[in-house]
Amino acid sequence: MGAATRQVMLNLKRELDASGYDFSGVVASHVWLTDLGKYQQMNSVYRSFFSNQFPVRTTVGVSGLPGESPVQIAMVAFKGPRKVIFPRGATPADLPFSPGILAGDTLYLSGHAGIDPQTGKLVEGDMRTHVLQTLRNTQGVWQAAEMDFEHVVSAYVFVQDLDQFGEASEAYLSDINNETMVREACKKHFSVSSPALSVIGVPRLPADCEIMMGVVAARQAAK
Repeated sequence: MGAATRQVMLNLKRELDASGYDFSGVVASHVWLTDLGKYQQMNSVYRSFFSNQFPVRTTVGVSGLPGESPVQIAMVAFKGPRKVIFPRGATPADLPFSPGILAGDTLYLSGHAGIDPQTGKLVEGDMRTHVLQTLRNTQGVWQAAEMDFEHVVSAYVFVQDLDQFGEASEAYLSDINNETMVREACKKHFSVSSPALSVIGVPRLPADCEIMMGVVAARQAAK
């Protein structure tokens, strides 16, 4: 995994160089692994290619990749002002990814899961509980960038068991329409300005979380 990750990163470096970029301009990345048991091997090599600011990142486990590669990585790069965004009150952790990156007027978020920020552990409960906690966690990042639900333009959701998609979708919508967990924080919500939504079933997610959600938001109201 380490050798494969290094080659992937070198390939990406070549593409970035050809377009006048380098890794300091990368604001978002997506990592797919066929063996999440080798997550730390990937992490160590991935980290070594960045000198200071890490992009946001979403990592998922998959059953296979083209060419039987154990790892695949995609990146988004940006030229212009960018800023790392942390939820208010959060302490920066020694991780090779940032909670959010504001690139110009676009905010990219790392994949978030149903982790209780007070304990650092996954919440207990059904899929709906995990979806609601995940929404709270992502909301903390975009609010720190002075955005809210109406600024979200796309959301992608990974679930370990796609049979639970109906349950996840119900929680996603009930949280918005009933304003149960976000009543005080939002005046407008997804039901008014619906983002693009992708839901993907995967065999495994880091820390065996039930769900992972990534978000892209923009300062201009979504159209």
